[in-house]
Amino acid sequence: MRKIFLIMFLLIFLIVGFLVYDKVIIQLGSENESKNLTS
Repeated sequence: MRKIFLIMFLLIFLIVGFLVYDKVIIQLGSENESKNLTS
């Protein structure tokens, strides 16, 4: 039972981390695009 809970926790942690990482990458990309357009 504890093993299943641990695996579920790890999966949720990985998914949340991936989503946050994806958002940061998109924000950095949009910032670079706006800088290129203004320059």
